[in-house]
Amino acid sequence: MIRARNCDTKRIPAGYTLIEVLLVLSLVSSLLGGTIGLMSIVQKSDKNSKQSFVIRQELRRFADDIRRDIHAANDVSIDESILTLSRASSEQSIIYRVDSKTNVSRVILNADESSAARDEYTIGRDAVMQIESLGDGNLVQWTITESDRPNLPIRIITATRIEP
Repeated sequence: MIRARNCDTKRIPAGYTLIEVLLVLSLVSSLLGGTIGLMSIVQKSDKNSKQSFVIRQELRRFADDIRRDIHAANDVSIDESILTLSRASSEQSIIYRVDSKTNVSRVILNADESSAARDEYTIGRDAVMQIESLGDGNLVQWTITESDRPNLPIRIITATRIEP
């Protein structure tokens, strides 16, 4: 006897071939690699912008302090990388000293040469700083040239108060 097969039986799906699975895995890994690479670039950019912001903020603080101190000074003297300011109203002198390529220190000295206050400014990663007197000594210019921006130096120009 010959039996006829039942045509109503459900078929089991055949599944995916090995080539299809490998193709999908390679596409997913390529997309994932590109996404991770992009995230790395974004993190580096964010880190650099934060460092740049901190440096700019420190430069603003330094510029504000140097302008205020020179404006109130009666006598300004410059010796290479040292700026000395004297005030007639008080017996204190203020000394700005370029300590390294990235640091400037500000020391307020009393008349007896004891230190009343000290402050430090971290300017740039690798900057060259120059102090020079302009004109008749009433103008002082700080030039800060960062190594990554040699054609765009930062100049801080300030003057002593002119008495009428």
